[in-house]
Amino acid sequence: MTRSLLSFVSIRMPRPFGVAVFGLLLLVFAACNSEPATQAPPSAEVLRDQTVETLRGLSSVSFEITHPNGGTDMGGGLMLNTVEGVALFPSSARMSAKGVVQRIAVSFGIVQTNSTTYFSGPIGDTWRVVPPESLPFDFIGMNTSVATALANASDITVALGGQVNGKQTFLLSGAIVSDDLQGLVPAADSGLPLTIEAWIGQEDGLPWKVVLTGTLIGSDPETMVRQLDLGDFDEPVTVEAPISLRLFEWSMAAMDHLSAAHSPSGNICMTNSCRIIAMLAVSCSLAPMTPSDSRACPGMHHALRSGWAEMGRSGQHQEARPPEQRPSRSG
Repeated sequence: MTRSLLSFVSIRMPRPFGVAVFGLLLLVFAACNSEPATQAPPSAEVLRDQTVETLRGLSSVSFEITHPNGGTDMGGGLMLNTVEGVALFPSSARMSAKGVVQRIAVSFGIVQTNSTTYFSGPIGDTWRVVPPESLPFDFIGMNTSVATALANASDITVALGGQVNGKQTFLLSGAIVSDDLQGLVPAADSGLPLTIEAWIGQEDGLPWKVVLTGTLIGSDPETMVRQLDLGDFDEPVTVEAPISLRLFEWSMAAMDHLSAAHSPSGNICMTNSCRIIAMLAVSCSLAPMTPSDSRACPGMHHALRSGWAEMGRSGQHQEARPPEQRPSRSG
């Protein structure tokens, strides 16, 4: 290619002009194939302090944890390989995970909302509440835990880290102990040495990747590697309890509302009218279900009217209409 360009320049153009054009072409070619410009790294202490402050100030992040050379033993023969999700600090997180049980690939879901932890899988997709300490990770405290580990790291060094997600980075490395990560891994043992590496964006100062090497829990080999990839920093995130449990709670609330409002004995929920409300709440949309707001989703109004009508016929309620349709008493 270069030879043909040189022949073109020498034959078709006056020599001085041709040499100038050829030189310009070489400069353009070199610019198109060169690596993006990098900055000289700051001191390790300055970069560490800036990164700690950035981590503690995050409001949300997306994350993925992988195990390049193994997995986390969750007990019962379940080996956790990957976890991917979003975290809203400091209150909630939502994630999906993949693992292996007796060489069978499985997947499960996890939702953390304040002090409640929901879990589904690995067999079936039914959600259930589990103790928070039953999980190997606590992603609600992920940012502060990693920040603490970096803040307490010793023998820290800094170097050019290459590109991560298309961004030039600095590589911050240091030695930590497992205690510093108990916010992220509550079951972490005490006093175990690890290394931490963090790839920090040169332009944005964001921690795009963190790698932990060493033993965190008793079942880990000394060579265990956990890689944490981060992104979507401070993006809007909504984390809610799983839909099936929310609908169950709304149906129970609807039944409680009917009992408290219309039954002196509190036993209406044994009647068909109360079952109508419960079934409708479970089969309806995500909108909050209460008898006082029957317009929350299509069909709710009709079912509520039927329920009140049945209560009226049974003598448990004097009117066969929802409260919002009763005639005004004024005037």
